[in-house]
Amino acid sequence: MPQSQSPVARVVVAAIATLAALLTIIALAWRGAWEFAFELTDIEERVVTQIQDRLARLEEKVEDVKEEERAAAEDPSSPDTEGGIAVGDTVRGNLTLGDDQRLVDGSLFDDWNLIVDSSDTVIIEMVSEDDDLDPFIFLWTGNRQTPDSMVVIDANDDGGEDLNARLEIALESGHYWITANTYGMNTTGSYTLMVTSAAQRRADLEDYPENP
Repeated sequence: MPQSQSPVARVVVAAIATLAALLTIIALAWRGAWEFAFELTDIEERVVTQIQDRLARLEEKVEDVKEEERAAAEDPSSPDTEGGIAVGDTVRGNLTLGDDQRLVDGSLFDDWNLIVDSSDTVIIEMVSEDDDLDPFIFLWTGNRQTPDSMVVIDANDDGGEDLNARLEIALESGHYWITANTYGMNTTGSYTLMVTSAAQRRADLEDYPENP
């Protein structure tokens, strides 16, 4: 017949069982925290990779536009601009497969002549009217007939709402060029191009605030 445990032995056994349970809980918690941290690290790496890819794509497009503008300046028969646009204007454009103006990456574009009468901070927006069109805009200065004078002042892909492009920049009076482009190759669609004064935009918002 087995001997019964003494009170001290029972206490020791209970303490060991409790300690084992606590160690198990700690081990499971540590494993869960490690897996969660690993998952966050994996997500962060994917986000960083996407941002790096987007920046690399932007740099490639800037170089493509530079090459296209140099070719346009050197070739008198190259397509002309879509037209002129001034601060306060809104125009509509359409990128179609019939357009001859393409960047090296196969994406379509239109050029607009921007006229700034006096120094101002302006907002340039390219808004897609089609789901497939992902707007991409470039702002230039210089003489198109002199390739070496053409300089990209700024460029934007998704600075506006959704995938729309938006630039806010201080400009001196003069002539500039806006390249209305799209992110993808052979992507077509209609768009709206707007150039507004930042001060006027703020004044309009104060006069007509959005409903809460």
